[in-house]
Parts: sequence; C-alpha cells; structure tokens
Amino acid sequence: MNNIAAVVVTFNRLELLKGCIDSLRRQIIAPDAIIVVNNGSSDGTEAWLQQQPDLILINQGNSGGAGGFYTGIKEAHEKGYEWIWVMDDDCVASKDCLATMLASLQSNNVLCVAPIVVDKEGKTDTRHRGCFDFSPQAPSIYVPINEHNDTDILVDFASFVGLMIHSDAIKEIGLPKKEFFIHNDDVEYCLRLSRISKVLVSVKAKIHHLENATATGVRRTFLHKVNYRTPFNQLWIRYYGMRNMTWIKKKYVFNQSKSTRYKMLYLLTRSFLSDSKAIILYDDFKYKRLTFHFNAYRDGWKGEFDNDRPKRIVALQK
Repeated sequence: MNNIAAVVVTFNRLELLKGCIDSLRRQIIAPDAIIVVNNGSSDGTEAWLQQQPDLILINQGNSGGAGGFYTGIKEAHEKGYEWIWVMDDDCVASKDCLATMLASLQSNNVLCVAPIVVDKEGKTDTRHRGCFDFSPQAPSIYVPINEHNDTDILVDFASFVGLMIHSDAIKEIGLPKKEFFIHNDDVEYCLRLSRISKVLVSVKAKIHHLENATATGVRRTFLHKVNYRTPFNQLWIRYYGMRNMTWIKKKYVFNQSKSTRYKMLYLLTRSFLSDSKAIILYDDFKYKRLTFHFNAYRDGWKGEFDNDRPKRIVALQK
C-alpha cells in the first residue's frame, strides 16, 4: 500500500496554487503523490497543471470545495493510499509540516491528524480546530481551540485546511457530502469522524492559510448604529453556509434531547429574525436578501441541495 497522498482542490487561483504545490514539493518528508482537483478553472490553471508531470490531475466542472474534496479523497482512497492529506489551494505548509505530524502520530493511536493553522498575519487561527458541544443549555457545533497549546491535543473537529485522514476512517464513514458545494462540509465530515476517532492536533506542525472564501464586510449605518454587511455580489457565499449549517444542526443536534430540540428551534428562529431585521435596517436589495435568507434556512431544514438556487435569486426582478 502506498503511504501518503496530498489532495489539493483549486478554482481560479493559479498563483496561490503554485505556492501550495511548491510547499508540498519542499516537504522534508514528501507525500508519495499530489492529487490536484481542478474545479473548472478558467485562469490558465489547467494548462499549468498539465505541464507538471509529478502531479495527478483531475479536471471537473465546478462542484465547489465539497465536490472537489469528494473527488480527490475518493481518488486517493481508491488508489490505496494509507493517509490522505487535504487542503485548499491557498494553503502553504511549512517544510516540516508533514514530518511533524507523522512524528506526533507515533505516540497517538488516532485516525486523523492536523497541523495548526496560521493566518496571513502569522497568528494561530483557532477557528479551524475545536470540539463539538451538544449541551442542552447552549448547543453549538464546535468550540475553537485555545491558541496557546504547547503540547499536542485531541479535538473533534479540524477543517479541510491540512486535515490528514487514515484510509480506515474513510472506509468506515465514507466521503465528504458533495451536495454542500462550499462551507461546513468539513464540519459535517468531522461529525462522522468523531464517532470513531479524535483528531490529533500536532501543535508544532504549521500550515499557512493565505486567503478565505468568505464575504468581506461593508460599513452601513442606521440611526448612528454601525453594522458591517455582506456585499450583495458576495451573498451567495452566505447562502451555502447558512443552508448547510441548518442541515447539520437539524441532523446532529436537534434530536439529542427534547430540551436540545426546543433550544435549537429557538436559536434558529432567533437567528433568522435577527438576520431579517438587519437586512431591513441596513441593506440594499432587501427583497432579494430576504429571499436568500429564507431559502437558505428552508433548504437546510428540508435537506434540499439545489446549488443553482442562489443564481436564480440574483436573477429575480428588483
């Protein structure tokens, strides 16, 4: 059996992709294969990838990060790799990242390991690693780690920014939910992983996350109150995040207990009403925005994954 395959998902970020691939090639202990899933890029990515003989290239239509990781992990698993190391194209692994993770595994019997995520400012981004909390008092999907850990720790959740998964885990729980398109596919996957293994965070291993596919805020005011709002042309990003998280909460949290069920219904309702109020007070394109939010919550609750819906909402008359 081959040992380690790195899986990189890319879409229209050629220069970032080059940096990611270069960091993998420079690892002290290099992966045995680098699989790149190109999600229909139109910026010259495919042409550049075809000139890289050491890469395994998979071209497909844009199925988002979720669809890309589904394809890449499936390919690596079917080729018989023992460990599958996943990341976005905006990741740059420190040259000892893989070696450090492998060293951490020698003293821990787990099926998943991940490095610490470092942001563009060089600070630990705690949002990418954490633990699930299903307490009835305040159920949440996960609580971020403390950024000051000095020794390796066990957690429930690690994002697809550098998570490495053993083939036995994939055999047991399957592949990521490709219907999610983008956002929270790693949360859902780790909820399944948590049934069979903790995630070991190798705190001396570092992976740098250079960009995020998140909407930037625009400053808006109403009666001298300031609120930073998502630009309308980036609202589609929030649709997928809200829809997918609503589905996750219903599936994994809602039926934990009667008290948790009531708490989750209350929190989801409050969140929807709060979002709607903010749209009315601060935003442009109010009708379209309300339609976005209503459909995101409804589709998540009903388990409908129509990934073209945001495009149709944008096309509505003003």
